[in-house]
Amino acid sequence: MKKKELRVEIRKELKRIISKDHNLQKLRKLFHEELPAPLFEVYQKLSKTDLAVLYANKGENLRAKDIVERIDVTQSAISKSIARLEKYGLVIKIPHPSNKKEFFIQNTLDGETIAQVRELYNSEQSHRFKKVSDQFSESDLKTVFRFLAQLNGEFAE
Repeated sequence: MKKKELRVEIRKELKRIISKDHNLQKLRKLFHEELPAPLFEVYQKLSKTDLAVLYANKGENLRAKDIVERIDVTQSAISKSIARLEKYGLVIKIPHPSNKKEFFIQNTLDGETIAQVRELYNSEQSHRFKKVSDQFSESDLKTVFRFLAQLNGEFAE
């Protein structure tokens, strides 16, 4: 296959990866199977950012700015997410002992349950990634990484 044709095929594959709706459906199915009905109803109202916040905060009490650094989302998006999660009873705010403007986020028991189910999904995805990447040499993977990193840099501008 010529370079031009390869570029077209690579773009197609990247688009397919980005738009994989079945992953979202699989995640919903997993949550439906693992969560009690009332908590599943709450889960269905959550955004990807909400799930990322719960997962990033799993087993910890982080400040909003710590969560921003972990999941690379804007402070505004995190603030909105925390407000939504608090409204649904999935997190609580704990005042910072020495700074009245700051607070820690703590997942409630329901919030931790959702984070744990998300961890099951992430574990499965990691297994699938490893299964595919094990089929390639270290040199191949370095080339793919270099390509994706440069592509990412181009889109960041």
